[in-house]
Amino acid sequence: MESEPLTDLTRGIYRRLYSGFITGQRINKLSLPAEAWFWRVLVSVDDFGNGRADPELCRAATAGKRKVTVRQVSGWLREMRDAGLIEFYTVKEEPLLHVVGFEELQPANTRNGKRYKKFPALKDGRHDFEKIEGAIGAKQTIQDAPLPLPLPLPETEPETERKRNPQRRAKRSADTRQGTRLPDDFCLNSEMREWASREVPAVDLKAALDEFVDYWHGVPGAKGRKLDWPATFRNRLRELKARTARFKEKKVEPSKPQARPLTLADIERMKDNS
Repeated sequence: MESEPLTDLTRGIYRRLYSGFITGQRINKLSLPAEAWFWRVLVSVDDFGNGRADPELCRAATAGKRKVTVRQVSGWLREMRDAGLIEFYTVKEEPLLHVVGFEELQPANTRNGKRYKKFPALKDGRHDFEKIEGAIGAKQTIQDAPLPLPLPLPETEPETERKRNPQRRAKRSADTRQGTRLPDDFCLNSEMREWASREVPAVDLKAALDEFVDYWHGVPGAKGRKLDWPATFRNRLRELKARTARFKEKKVEPSKPQARPLTLADIERMKDNS
């Protein structure tokens, strides 16, 4: 498989971005998908900030390898218009868009000092909102669906997962408890001793407690946190009880005496007996 060539940023169209732009009021009015589409529009308009406002043609010129619908593009363009980032206008019945403030913010010496115009300028067009809204709105009524909702963030659980495991999701959202480290003064109370004498009488409690405290004080991070330390210690005692039982069940077979070689005296006795 051939690797995709890297984009050469030193050639062709380039756009100047300003760090303060992300804190502006206009850009932060957009949903995340609409904001991502705005940056694609910014690099696909001509050197005067003009481009196609027809959602279908805008998608063809801007989407690249992204699989987006005409209905989504229509909704994002409206968000950008309502936020004051672009303006709609028409020239000879063709809906176009202009990035507000483009010429003031972008350098004039693109492409060997020349600006290339692909579309008529904003000043040559008409703000015929009825026709523009008709062209953009028609793209939405094609699929008879409302404006698209913002796409979920990457950490959002997919819809299929929510449908597949509703109980798991409800349990995860309801259980907000956090564990704690083993207290330094963790010890056996009377209730724990009474339980141990009844359930695990063969286990050495002092040795088990010392081993338990040393182990958990040495476990780092989240693995060293538990919700119920007495219950954790009881489980450890049960493990020691089961281990002791397995050890006692093992039977050691007595070793068989090894046969010694026959001597001359043995041979003589065998002859006399016969």
